[in-house]
Formats: sequence, C-alpha cells, structure tokens
Amino acid sequence: MAKSRKDDERRPVYVGLDVSKNETQLCVVGADGAKLFEAKVATEPDAIVRAIAKTAEKHEARVELIGLEMGGMAGWLCRELRAWRLPVVCIDARHAHAALSTRMNKTDRGDARGIAELMRTGWFREVALRSEESQALRALMVARSRLVRMRADAQNQVRGLLKKRGIRMPCAVGAMFRRRVREAMEGRLAEGDHLNVLIDTFLRLHERLCVEQDGIERRIRHEAAADETTRRLMTIPGVGVMTATCFRQTIDDPHRFTSSATVGAYLGLTPRRHQSGEVDWTGRISKRGSVTMRALLYEAATVIMHRVRRSCAMKRWAEGLAGRIGQKRAKVALARKLAVMMHAIWVDGTEFDWGQDAGPATGST
Repeated sequence: MAKSRKDDERRPVYVGLDVSKNETQLCVVGADGAKLFEAKVATEPDAIVRAIAKTAEKHEARVELIGLEMGGMAGWLCRELRAWRLPVVCIDARHAHAALSTRMNKTDRGDARGIAELMRTGWFREVALRSEESQALRALMVARSRLVRMRADAQNQVRGLLKKRGIRMPCAVGAMFRRRVREAMEGRLAEGDHLNVLIDTFLRLHERLCVEQDGIERRIRHEAAADETTRRLMTIPGVGVMTATCFRQTIDDPHRFTSSATVGAYLGLTPRRHQSGEVDWTGRISKRGSVTMRALLYEAATVIMHRVRRSCAMKRWAEGLAGRIGQKRAKVALARKLAVMMHAIWVDGTEFDWGQDAGPATGST
C-alpha cells in the first residue's frame, strides 16, 4: 500500500452510528455522499474505533465527524470515543427522528446511513453531554424520585386493601401513616386474615422505602451544602434543596446558554407558536426538557404565591398576573421567571435580593 498523505490533504469522510445494546450499525460516507463502508460491530469503543480507522486508512481519508443519536448508552460511548480523540457528537433524538422518518422503511442500516448524511450536511442539533458530577447528582435525584413513587404506590395499595373492609384512612405520610394503619386495623381484622398479612407486608416495605429515601435525601443535602452555587440558588424564596440541586444538574454548564432568557425555553416553559400564512397562534407551553425540573419549579412558584409571607417584587408581579390570567397560568409564568433568575444568579455569582421595600405580603394565603 502506498504511503498515506498528510491528514490535512486527505479527503473527509463522515460516520453515522446507530447504537443498540449489543451491536452498533456503522456507516461511512464521503463528502459527495457516496457510501464507502458499512458494517455491524459490537457496541464497544475499541471495536468501533478499529472499524473506522481501517476504513479511513483504506480510502486514505480523515474522519471529519462522527454522529450518534442521544440515548441510554450514547453518553458513555461518546465520551469513550472522544478519549480516542475522535470528532464525535451526540445529536438530538427528536431532530434525528424528524429527518429519518422520511424514509419508507426503518432499518438499522438506513438509520446509520441517515445519521452519516446528517453529519455530512450539517443539518443536526448537538446535545451537550453532562459532566460526571452532574450525572452523579442526576442519579441521586432519579433514585429519590423512584423511591417517592414506590412509597406512594405502597401507601395506595394499603388504602385500597383497607377499603375492602370499609376502613377509610385519613391523610398521613411516613411513620404517621404506618401508625394510623395499625390503629385502624386493631380489632377490625383477625390475626390470621389474609388482608392482615398483605397489609403487614406492604407496611414493612413502606418502612424500608422511607429509610432508603431518607438516606438519599441526606446525601443530596450534603452535596447541596458543599456546593457554593447551590447555596446561592437556595436564597431564592420557594427554592429548596431539591429544586436547587435538580437545577444544578439539569443545566450543568450555565455558559452554554447565550442568555438567561433562553433557559425557560430549554426547560419547556415557553409557549408553542404556529405561524403559516394568515394563521398565527400561540399555544400551550412546549413541555420540552426535564419533566422533574418543570414540576419542581411549578411547586416553587406555588410556594411563593401561597406560603411565602414576605413581600418582594417577584411575588407582587405573580399576584398581579394571577388576577388577569388566572392562578395556574400565573404559576407557570412565575416558574419560567424563576428558571431565568436562577441562571442569572448562577452566572453572576450573586444572591437573591428581596429589595428595600420588602415587607409583609398582602393578600397571600
């Protein structure tokens, strides 16, 4: 084989990867769109690197760009390939789907070829990968969310079993819930009753879930106390440990946003717009991005409007807005305002300013 030319003289090639659990479909195309190579390899960084390097050497080409859709394994694979100094990007799955759905048949080969074409044309939206610190925080938040849901499911199951015997449980959570259930069962269910056995099983499960949830929440509070940015975010009224920590891991790098105003759109808190010819309307919020972060911001907005007694410009603005457009829409607008404010505080290195005219709130419930 003749000696290879210098890298800057080699022709560019573009690679598309369709990643699955065990195997990855790989496709390499040239600058003219011609397919140079395709194969299915193991979903392992070294196997993918070998296949790409072999193709590049065979065609005396340089790898200009490698693309793969964002997914469960995409973040790990992207970081591993970058460690080999390969120009790899993760692309938005919705954006890729919109482009690839024009094909009549969906196959792994077709998807890999389509991603390679997106790399060649530049018609893609890159997804920013979270840092390892952010991923660790996200794992804690997701684990807590799952435990909360499992605990609620256990409580609902117990309530449903008690209703079969006409026992209605009042509102209670945690240890209080277990205590009230046992008090309600006393004298109403026989010791050998099958419902008694089932309820006792769910109560033990509920107790264990509460213990594990408390342990994770202690870790989250410890991480929040050690992080200067999270502490500053918590100076905003209504923003607690969970909201500040979730915002910290969701945004990860605040400097990737050119303006704080764009954070609201990133979290799906801005209205959709449809404009075509004479038709131009604004709809509901897009609900893109993190569902958990939106829920926490909405909860923080609710706390500001109904539980925070101290007045501030933000609270008065939300109360005035509620009088014009209603409570729910005002809370969504306040949640968007909170997201913008949190990003600005993060970037500026400041804390929340209550203002000189801060005093007791009027009309709060």
